[in-house]
Amino acid sequence: MFIKRSLQNLLKSSKKSVLLLGPRQTGKSSLIQKLKPDLTINLADQVTFLEFSRNPNELRERLE
Repeated sequence: MFIKRSLQNLLKSSKKSVLLLGPRQTGKSSLIQKLKPDLTINLADQVTFLEFSRNPNELRERLE
C-alpha cells in the first residue's frame, strides 16, 4: 500500500539536489522511484562508494 508522503510533491517541484538519508525500511528507495530523478547515486552500494573514494572528482564529472 502506497502512503503519499508529504515531501513527495515538494521534492518533485524543486530543481535542487537532495541528499536522502534514513534508517532501513523507511521508504527511501520507494520515494526515489516515484520521483524519477535524472541522476541517482547510491553511496550505500560498496562498489559505487569505493569508486567515488578513489576518484572524488567523479561526482563533478557526472554532474557536468
